[in-house]
Amino acid sequence: MDIFANDDQVAVILAHELSHVVLQHSSEILSLASLLDLLILPPMIALHAFVPNFLLALLMQWVANVVVSLTIKFPQRRKTESESDIVGLYLAARACFDVREACAFYQMLNQTVGLRDLE
Repeated sequence: MDIFANDDQVAVILAHELSHVVLQHSSEILSLASLLDLLILPPMIALHAFVPNFLLALLMQWVANVVVSLTIKFPQRRKTESESDIVGLYLAARACFDVREACAFYQMLNQTVGLRDLE
């Protein structure tokens, strides 16, 4: 645990992860995935039935998956992370930890790892 400067930073991260459980994000993600599969299945069946070239159909399916990821999955993931940030800070504060350490930790993490690697 060399990356944490103090117990408050550890508590903020643990509270963030605990908030994913409290908010039932895993169930939410599975429900969304099931719904998307049901919605995407009929167009994909039609696509493979009516497009004679198999590779072209696969390419179109890949494009559809990218569009769904960019328009639905990634925004949903950002939403759940933001919710967990808020609830996690609340939980850590209620447990009498200094939530101001979250800023220091995330700044240090951004300098060490870089924001691109966190996404």
